[in-house]
Amino acid sequence: MQQTLSPTRTVVILASLSAIAAFSIDTYIPAIPTMARALSAPIHKVELSISTFFIGYALGQLFGGPLSDRLGRRRVALMGLSLFLVASFLLIFSRTVWELLSLRTVQAVGGGFATVVAGATVRDLYEGREGARMMSLVQSVTMGAPLVAPAVGTVLLAGFSWHAIFLFLCVYALFLMAVLTRHYPGEERPVQAGAPMTPTGVARQYASVLLHPVSPLFMLVHTFGCGGLYAFLTESAFMYMGYFHVSKALFPVLFSSGVGVVILLARLNARLVRHVRPMTLLTWGILIQVICGMALAVQATWFVPVLWVTVALNLLFIGSLGLVMGNTVSGNLQYFPEKSGTAHALMGVINCFGGAVAGITVSHFHDGSLRPLAWVMCVSALCAFGFLGILRRRVRGEV
Repeated sequence: MQQTLSPTRTVVILASLSAIAAFSIDTYIPAIPTMARALSAPIHKVELSISTFFIGYALGQLFGGPLSDRLGRRRVALMGLSLFLVASFLLIFSRTVWELLSLRTVQAVGGGFATVVAGATVRDLYEGREGARMMSLVQSVTMGAPLVAPAVGTVLLAGFSWHAIFLFLCVYALFLMAVLTRHYPGEERPVQAGAPMTPTGVARQYASVLLHPVSPLFMLVHTFGCGGLYAFLTESAFMYMGYFHVSKALFPVLFSSGVGVVILLARLNARLVRHVRPMTLLTWGILIQVICGMALAVQATWFVPVLWVTVALNLLFIGSLGLVMGNTVSGNLQYFPEKSGTAHALMGVINCFGGAVAGITVSHFHDGSLRPLAWVMCVSALCAFGFLGILRRRVRGEV
């Protein structure tokens, strides 16, 4: 498949497509307390809409990946954006928390359809270290969304109401549809024109990925590496505004600062990967998570948490994903040139279900302290480190 756009335009288009999930979550987080009051529901019930979003997002990727291999990337992206647009519009009229949870799930399915093609398209166009570099660039631009999204949500909430957040998502979906209708990186032809789309055929494609000797380990490192992030997303509003009592104006700054570190490290990763092995950079990222996760757990369990210490550790923990995400995704997809959509979808599905589990676990053990969040982040990092050790031995043996 030949590239038809410049690398810069390719990065911007794919990053904008990938950012729809971040905008869907992060513009919405500042409005959770307000929505809980408006829907006459406990705040933790409204917080569950984040976890249900991850579940729907995983389902969208599960079906969208094989479809993009079979039907073409742009067609599937436009299908997903259409579903996302309709669900976002209906969310404006939500009257109960159950309507909110249901429509957020449908919205997420459309978002999963749309974004799963981004990583697959990078694999269509680039290989090896160049693939890792481009993946890091796409993700560094994508992470600009959670950097600004909480501020966007706060402004919309202050100037209008929580309904305006979903109207904003409708406009964003329309914008992406207009861009993709005119421009999309690569050719239009599917990469697996003859692949069967029966349930059995799709199951066989996924099975071939799961049975690969290395791929599942990349997925597990990626999932546990991101697990702490999903737990942080679920509890960040409580941690900063509920526990530390920071203002609504300061919350977006604290929330987004970690994303700024992700962007910096992702850009650094894109430069270093030309000279340093991606596996080495991945190891550095996971080690940072382990150190910060253990420090957060110790502070929350045996000391009185201090705001600036918590913020600093969260910054480094979340920021380390700049060294983790691009290298795990590109490392996994290099094994599947003919079904990168399927492989990327499965990776996304496992990651989203892992994120949902992390979020539900934090909500379930919520006790008014920071202990549940700190320990979920710590355990996620330790699990990622354990699977990374197995992965390094397996890749070394493969070489």
